[in-house]
Amino acid sequence: MKLIESFKIDHLRLLPGLYLSRRDRMGDCVVS
Repeated sequence: MKLIESFKIDHLRLLPGLYLSRRDRMGDCVVS
């Protein structure tokens, strides 16, 4: 869970576009 939170912040700060792409890839896991 901690890893996911870190990734969320990193992606959002680095590139919101990448975060969206990754979110779709993982699916509900990232959304939740």
